[in-house]
Amino acid sequence: MTVLGSYNQYNNNCYRDCFWLCLLNSGTSFVAGFAVFSVLGFMAHVQGVPIEDVAESAKISLPKKVAKAVTFSEMAVICFKQDSLSLQIRVANIRKSLLLGSQIYGKLIRTRVTPEGKTFIMEQVNIDFMVDSGKDNLFFVCPLTLYHVIDKTSPFFQMAVDTLQQQDFELVVFLDGTAESTSFSCQVRTSYLPQEIIWGYKFLPIVSRSKEGKYHIDFSNFDKVEPVPTAHCAYCHQDFNVHHDHGVDNLGLEVIKIDSQVNPSSSRNT
Repeated sequence: MTVLGSYNQYNNNCYRDCFWLCLLNSGTSFVAGFAVFSVLGFMAHVQGVPIEDVAESAKISLPKKVAKAVTFSEMAVICFKQDSLSLQIRVANIRKSLLLGSQIYGKLIRTRVTPEGKTFIMEQVNIDFMVDSGKDNLFFVCPLTLYHVIDKTSPFFQMAVDTLQQQDFELVVFLDGTAESTSFSCQVRTSYLPQEIIWGYKFLPIVSRSKEGKYHIDFSNFDKVEPVPTAHCAYCHQDFNVHHDHGVDNLGLEVIKIDSQVNPSSSRNT
């Protein structure tokens, strides 16, 4: 300021220059505030979150805000899917913008004891989830029901309806994707305990189509399930000739032989 002031004349009006400088500074801040908050308001509208969340977010904290808009079903179900026993979960993106390049996968964390007596603590087993179109690059235009086929390679193959609740594991499900509006990558995860997996149920339909050809999503059915006929276990479903007994024998029961021949006189009396 001293250097710039040396170019002024001796009788220069310094009070007038200070007034215009303060006015120019306040005007610049006013215009800059319009520019900044208009951008923040546009980002809040696109992401579907309050403006204070966008103002507080940075590159690291923004995916946490995005993750709040992705929801999983509270329960997982086991039922038939295309003639195969499968474990199913439901996931939805309630944001206004899409998640690009979405992939979903799971990890089964368990403690396993081998027949030799060796114990594996916190063993992680890969669980593949898929939809009818595949398992890569999910298109979250509407809520999706993903399923894991319970075949001989699945860790759920040896479980049954009466032994599932006795298991000791946690199924952790991960969803990776990229926010369309910000190009930031995020990861959402949830987990299911054996008590949160119900056997012999399926999810209620959530997407319907009107007579005008418009699709309607009923989020009230997102977590609702209904009972359906389901096999006792995956082993019994694949081999109907062999009964896989998972129950516990009641030693207090007595086996009684019933004669197959019927007395004709007794039959006429009845």
